[in-house]
Amino acid sequence: MPKRVVVNFLMLLPLLWASSIVVLSADNSDEKEPLKVERKSLSIVQPFDKGIYTEEYISVTFEVDPESVDMVKLFSSENERAIIRMEEDRDAYHYLFKFSFGEHSIRAEAYKNGKRVATDRVKIFRKAFLSKYYKVAPPGYELKFFHSKKMEQKCDMCHDMSINEEEGVAFIDVSESTCFDCHQSLLYKKFAHAPTVNFVCLPCHNGKTGVKNRKYRGKSKFLYPDPIGDTCFKCHKKNHKIWSSRKNMHDPVGAGKCNLCHNLTLQM
Repeated sequence: MPKRVVVNFLMLLPLLWASSIVVLSADNSDEKEPLKVERKSLSIVQPFDKGIYTEEYISVTFEVDPESVDMVKLFSSENERAIIRMEEDRDAYHYLFKFSFGEHSIRAEAYKNGKRVATDRVKIFRKAFLSKYYKVAPPGYELKFFHSKKMEQKCDMCHDMSINEEEGVAFIDVSESTCFDCHQSLLYKKFAHAPTVNFVCLPCHNGKTGVKNRKYRGKSKFLYPDPIGDTCFKCHKKNHKIWSSRKNMHDPVGAGKCNLCHNLTLQM
């Protein structure tokens, strides 16, 4: 039988203020090891679980505990897979998957010395504005944004999260844009919005909201006004003059909902 120790409460005060606190049992006997908060071995950071997305290329970002993981396998419901081996002193990784419209899943498996040690999984929905099948997401899904202060803090150790774009000036080399590392898949499109492929982002992604998306105000520093029409017509003045003079106007044009037909990569 262990010897019982009677501890006066006043004797415990120095311990309560110490940086490493020893936890005592209820009957004040048998000292235990200090409590430790263990780091999660594997966690998918992006895309968000049950998030709604519009782009066909979606970057999968995940974090690992380098001490307990040496390899990660990624699987998508589109039958794509990737094997990523961990590097020394690195805990965050990215991989790009391509998705068709509809509901999808992404699964990540972490391994150590060939043994699976952790699994994480997220579901996403890729929305299509013009499809009756994929226009409305299933229950439980919602639009989520990455560029909040909290999320950017997860990345700023490796990525420059500042903005180096000058108003109205295109990059001679788009790889110099601080947006390029994470959004270079924008160049994969066969047909693309000129400001997009030149990484002139701020004229549209100005952080403002419109009457249709005020509920998202403050969710991201790169929000855009919805409807977007007034923003579009600042550049497309000739089109605006022609269309506004017509007796019968295309309904989305009149409503300023250009992005219903033109996917301008407006979610960030």
